Amino acid sequence: MKAGEALAARRSVTVTDDLLRVSREGLALVGQRVRQGAAPALDENLMRVEVNRLDANRVVLVSRADIVMLQLRSLAGMAPEAPLALAGDLASPPNVPDPTDLRSAERPDVRAARSEIDVARAKVRKEQAEGRWDASVNVGYQRQDFGYDLRGLTASGATRPIQDVFHYFGAGVSVMLPVRNRNQGSIAAAMAEATAAERRHDYALLIARQELAAALAQHAAARRSVDLYDRGVRNVAQANLDVLRESYRLGRATLLDVITEQRRYIDIENGYTDVLRQAWDAAVDVERAIGAPGPAR
Repeated sequence: MKAGEALAARRSVTVTDDLLRVSREGLALVGQRVRQGAAPALDENLMRVEVNRLDANRVVLVSRADIVMLQLRSLAGMAPEAPLALAGDLASPPNVPDPTDLRSAERPDVRAARSEIDVARAKVRKEQAEGRWDASVNVGYQRQDFGYDLRGLTASGATRPIQDVFHYFGAGVSVMLPVRNRNQGSIAAAMAEATAAERRHDYALLIARQELAAALAQHAAARRSVDLYDRGVRNVAQANLDVLRESYRLGRATLLDVITEQRRYIDIENGYTDVLRQAWDAAVDVERAIGAPGPAR
């Protein structure tokens, strides 16, 4: 999303640079006509104001683009002075997967909900096992070295330490026979938890599918807007501006008409940048709703 914002800021700077270049050429042309007496001095002042306005607007746009790039470096864990270049442009958003090959069930939250079901079912099996009869066998061995700090007499009259080693062996069988308490309460609680986990999984899957459907609808609408701008807005606006510039050069239109049309063209380009940004964000929303990036471009 931040990369799309950076690309949008970069495109705004590029559009302003193109208009500023053409406007400076127009200012030189108007100045030449004023010196020849073919145009009033007011035209040159109007054109200079327009050039200065575009120049000031460009400073603001460049500053905004620099700030977005700093934010992008921060998100990428890079130092503010580290070099960073963005590939591609705003008109080429991330690819959106085919709606027939959706992976909404593989979202991390859906997988986590499915894991909770497995844990709850395992707990049910544990409680059921503890409610049945059970037997355990215990076998033990102990070696004990025992004595006193004294000496005793043997049968031959000799002395020896009073000490000996004893070996103990033991075995036992423990049998649990549940008669009245078969762990029904714990089993019922575990089964309720399993049912709740299944409902949470169904809810997470439903939310994932709803978010995916909304993201796909938003993306389709954004792409339609981009297509409309490409087919019937930008080209016509550029042609109108070119016609008015040529008409002014031939003396058939006023400079105010050219400036007004140029500002309209700027508004259209800004609107086109906005819809491109919306299409980019919508593609990212589809990726987020699916839970995985789309196919590589």
